[in-house]
Amino acid sequence: MAESNLKKHPERTRRYVELAKRLSSKYNVSIPPELKKRFCRKCDMFLVPGHNLSVRTDSKTKTIIYTCLECGAKRRYGY
Repeated sequence: MAESNLKKHPERTRRYVELAKRLSSKYNVSIPPELKKRFCRKCDMFLVPGHNLSVRTDSKTKTIIYTCLECGAKRRYGY
């Protein structure tokens, strides 16, 4: 639901991410890694490449850098 409401209602998207995190914490269930990479840890926004996410590669350190365009937070994943 977060992905489908991103363009029309970004505040709902943020709320959906907050609810998912809260439910996973309450019931001690982990969020799958493929979904966890699509959440911004700092602003709780659902990230979609090209809309509010910038994806870059750094060949020097062999990492993929995800930059949230809402808050500027960066996450690095090795490849």
